[in-house]
This record gives sequence, structure tokens and C-alpha cells, in this order.
Amino acid sequence: MMQSLGAVTELLAWIGLGVGSLAALVWGFGRLIRSAWVETDAVIVQLPDGPILRWLGDDGAVNQRPLEHWEQTELADADHCKVVARHDRARLASAPPPERTFGVLAIAFLGVGAASLVVQLVLMLVI
Repeated sequence: MMQSLGAVTELLAWIGLGVGSLAALVWGFGRLIRSAWVETDAVIVQLPDGPILRWLGDDGAVNQRPLEHWEQTELADADHCKVVARHDRARLASAPPPERTFGVLAIAFLGVGAASLVVQLVLMLVI
């Protein structure tokens, strides 16, 4: 019974620490890539050609881009909003969902791996 429990915990430890480390690595690269984006305020200007989004870049220049159709429906009648911007690009979402998903996966799998290691150490001391 103890040997089978030891084998199961070793398998869970390897899987948990391996997958957790890979998910943490992907999460870290995502954070590194996203670190250049800064949160700022943007103004929505209604023009005859359609609404545009204007914001101040980190270099002090005023940047602009047209609003996408889905952004127009999401913002409805707003005259300003929060965006994350980098140079001359801006987007409405602050953190992409895949980044949050990899962060949660990394924590969960590393937790399972660490708990399995603790159980293995207890089993080694008991047997």
C-alpha cells in the first residue's frame, strides 16, 4: 500500500512540477512582453468618418487610431476610457486572458507538485 502511494505521489510530483514550471515560464514570457505596455487615459472623438481614439504616448506625442466596430459597441456613448498603450498602439484590455490562465495553471500545478513532494518525504520517513 505504501509503495503504491509512493509511486502515485512521485508521478504527481513530476507532472506537477514539470507542467507547472512550463506554465510559469510561458506566464513569465507573457509578462515580459506585456511589460512595455502602460495604462493611460484615452479620449473618444466623434468624426464624420467614424469615432477615433486619442491618447498621450509615453514619449509625450498624441497618438490616434480608429475604433474597431466591436469597440464602438462596447464603449457605447462613452467619451473617454482606460487603455493600455505602447508607442502608437493601444488596446482596451489590460491583461489578456491567456496570461491569467497560465498564471493560474502554474500556481495549481506547482502546488500539486510541492504537496506531492511533502507527502513523499513523509512516506520516506515513515517507511
